[in-house]
Amino acid sequence: MKAAFGRVNITPKDYKGRTLAGYTPIPLCSGKLDDIFASVFLFEDKKEYLILITADFLKLPIAFTNYIKFKINEIFDIPPKNVLIHATHTHKSFDQGGEFQFSGGWAGVMKGVMFGAYYADDKYNVWITSKLLTLLQGLKKNLRKCKIAWKKQTIEDDLIINRRHPTRMSKSDLGLIVINEINSPTNIGTIVTFSSHPTTLNFSIDKLSADYPGQLVHHLEEISNGKLNVAFFTAPCADLNPITTCGTEFEKLSKNPNSQFNENEIYQQYGTYEHTKKLGFTLAEKAHELFLSLKEDEFIENFTFSAYLRTFYMPMKDFTNYKSKVWLSNRLKFMFKRWLLIQIPLVMANSKKPNFPGFSIQRGKGEVVAETAVQILKIETNKKQLLITGIPGELFEDIAREFYETSPLGRENTFIFQNSNDWIGYLLPLEEYVQEGGYEAFTSFSPLAGEYVRKNYYELLKEAEHV
Repeated sequence: MKAAFGRVNITPKDYKGRTLAGYTPIPLCSGKLDDIFASVFLFEDKKEYLILITADFLKLPIAFTNYIKFKINEIFDIPPKNVLIHATHTHKSFDQGGEFQFSGGWAGVMKGVMFGAYYADDKYNVWITSKLLTLLQGLKKNLRKCKIAWKKQTIEDDLIINRRHPTRMSKSDLGLIVINEINSPTNIGTIVTFSSHPTTLNFSIDKLSADYPGQLVHHLEEISNGKLNVAFFTAPCADLNPITTCGTEFEKLSKNPNSQFNENEIYQQYGTYEHTKKLGFTLAEKAHELFLSLKEDEFIENFTFSAYLRTFYMPMKDFTNYKSKVWLSNRLKFMFKRWLLIQIPLVMANSKKPNFPGFSIQRGKGEVVAETAVQILKIETNKKQLLITGIPGELFEDIAREFYETSPLGRENTFIFQNSNDWIGYLLPLEEYVQEGGYEAFTSFSPLAGEYVRKNYYELLKEAEHV
């Protein structure tokens, strides 16, 4: 097996004045705290290639990632199933699907859902793709024989909080996948994963930033004296936020009920760039310690890969067979979204425009559906196996825990990258929808998105196990 790693700056020259995605009111970018990047891993085994891409965006729609994969296949003859494209989900960058195209409050978001993709900067998307293709051309020439090791460690510090269930006192694994040169300690590239929303910067900040993932990457490379080449992939964190200003009085925070728009102490924290650096630096130092704990005999030289991709169509359906305090609220929100917000994007989709809509919507068998996909990558060695799963949205802690616990390879050998290849919304368990409802259910394409992704993930897992 051979591998190569590279990074490219994808900050547009005209970043000032663009809308920043992730919060309402949607701000116009007034400056830059740090640049945004795309990082690429290229693997080659017997003329077969595998590509992992991570980029500092809020989210990437499947229409855009399919376009990137099409161009990669056109130039390098690498099939789409062998390419995973991930968004780190920083809330101080851009959304390439148009939802945050217009500044302002909720009216701006709704306008973006209905019309945003028509006004989105397709030239920027094509420019990004060109940058990635140029980078891949160079990486193909720099492939080196490699070995691989991976490791996880649960971080016990109070760094994150489940914003819907604070008293869980949630913890996250810090994960490493390290690719080194054979017969050498030289690092080709290192993947770091952690479960926390990149939202250390509060909603009022109007400057571009990769948030804590960018600081983690920069600081880890710095404290390793340039010996590590680092990329960050966000692990499941739909309901997990960083702790900046809300504090750690979990009981008190749990008694602060969500308002209609979740304007409580957890959702509406007032983190600054100092909080961004603090979390990024803390995780970088822990990642460096974890890297130094790797022994030479934990690296495996002989390994192969296999890739699986399952594209499916998610229906926009509501679940109505339940009784709870949130039933009427859930029902009204769904009807508003289904019969008002989605109708104009549906007309646009049927007219084959625009190029990169937030959801790839179409009408099928009497219902509205959106195309999305799940992906599985397997790294197989003579000692053990590694399972990487790409999930098209923000995965709730409960479903992520289930995926880890039911993984045939065990939690320590299973890595989940959320917001990969698409963003279909928050992927919440059905129990959360019928009992709690809330903002996350409303912003998802379908309140049943979590159930459909779960079902298709397990079907793809069966396929991967049987091959």
